Amino acid sequence: MRLAQAARSFCNFRLGLLTTFAVVGLSLSSCARQTPKAASAAAAKAPPAAVAPPPLALVPVEVARTTLVATFVLPSLERSLANGVALVKQAAPLPLDAAGVRDMLLAQAGLSPEMARHLDIGAPMGGASVVGSQPGAPLTAFSFAARTPADVTALLSALGRTVGRRGQAIQIENAAGDRGWFLAMGNLVVFADTDEALVRAGSLAIEARRSTKDDLSVTLYPDMVARAAGTGMQAALSRFNLELEERAAASGNKLGPEARRQMGLLVNYLADITAAELVLDIDPVRGISLLARVRPKAGSKLEAVARVSDSLELDPVLVRALSPAVLPAAKAIGVPGGGDAGAVVTSAYGRAALDQFARVRGKLPSGKGKSVVAAGNLLDAVVEGLTGQFSMAGRVQPALSWEMVFPARDAASATRIQVALLAADKDAMATVALAATQGEGMELKVLKARREAVGKGKGKNLHVTLASLVPPTVDPAVRHLLGVGPTDAFLAVTGDRLVITVGQGAKARMVSAAGAGATPAPTLGA
Repeated sequence: MRLAQAARSFCNFRLGLLTTFAVVGLSLSSCARQTPKAASAAAAKAPPAAVAPPPLALVPVEVARTTLVATFVLPSLERSLANGVALVKQAAPLPLDAAGVRDMLLAQAGLSPEMARHLDIGAPMGGASVVGSQPGAPLTAFSFAARTPADVTALLSALGRTVGRRGQAIQIENAAGDRGWFLAMGNLVVFADTDEALVRAGSLAIEARRSTKDDLSVTLYPDMVARAAGTGMQAALSRFNLELEERAAASGNKLGPEARRQMGLLVNYLADITAAELVLDIDPVRGISLLARVRPKAGSKLEAVARVSDSLELDPVLVRALSPAVLPAAKAIGVPGGGDAGAVVTSAYGRAALDQFARVRGKLPSGKGKSVVAAGNLLDAVVEGLTGQFSMAGRVQPALSWEMVFPARDAASATRIQVALLAADKDAMATVALAATQGEGMELKVLKARREAVGKGKGKNLHVTLASLVPPTVDPAVRHLLGVGPTDAFLAVTGDRLVITVGQGAKARMVSAAGAGATPAPTLGA
């Protein structure tokens, strides 16, 4: 069958060639019979001869970098697959291996498993995007390595048929009709959807290839992202902020002054970012980590915040609340415990937390009433006595609940907070709750507030019963998350820290806090 097709193709080729020669011959014969004037006129009307397109040459990195939007690097697909499979097998005994997953990924990309024989999946793969000629369409190129230059030839042949050539670069069309440009450089291959993308982003795609301990790294350059979209950074952020407010209002959860202030602060920080790197790490013991690293602009507010280099260890109270999903990581660093927490947060940026407490203090009503005085004394003790750093563990099932631990500056500060806390009654706590939530789309109503002995606390805990007053326009999912019935909250000073537990199981968690003491636990994670 193939021989017959080849024969027909060869015959058609010969026929076309003969026809071409015949037409050319007749034309030459006709021109020979024309007068010089007629021949000149015919020559003037003849279309210009086709000129071969020039070879493709990659723009030097120094030039290409001026329009860089983003870079991508996958240091070792082989390592990532092995770690990912090992992690999945801990959760479920599935018959997986790295080679099988690799072949599955190739199949989803429309490639045969045999292609893996030619690829060096242990070598870094890189990519880069640059500003395109049209707004909203960055140009992107990628690079990867084959095992040998001979494997490059076999790989490109297996991808499809060559439909274009520009010097060493070739355009390949696959079985689905998709086309791409490929440029081989030894055992390295650079490819892109268009010749322009290959030329303008190819050198950066090669430069992006590097070996790192991360499994995937994506670096964005916000100013260039905005430029690629045909706008400026400030205009893009203003539009982003407006869209967030509109979506919140449409969902019935209109942003209040404090939420709007926090959102504005975040947007301003985004404008201060020179580069933002998103990193994915896969570890068979610690699990999957998604990290964000930012590089601030010189002299910006974000740079001032980034100078804070304090570290905060995960509190032992919260180690007991860790989700089973992260227990292997806890055991790996010698931390005992376990629990049901779905999220664990630590913050070393104490000034931000203290400023928020101070703003609540500033919203207390004027006057010298007993409740106002007690509320003011409590917030003053908190602002002056805490470091502002905190650890938090939370969960959303079966309902929203969490624990927060705030270290005190010293023993005297902890004692002052405890005295002010135990002097607060229902009216004082209601005053604090109103100042913290009024106008923010949700209000807290204090139903009860009383001292209560919890574990070894001997009456040094404040038990507060709260009710969330959520507007009926708020999204049902949010209403369910916040809960519709009374919520228990326990507040106590345990050792040298303020502990707050809220939601289902709050009392039991406070008992755990009282028994944990003030000895810090090892830091969780790297």
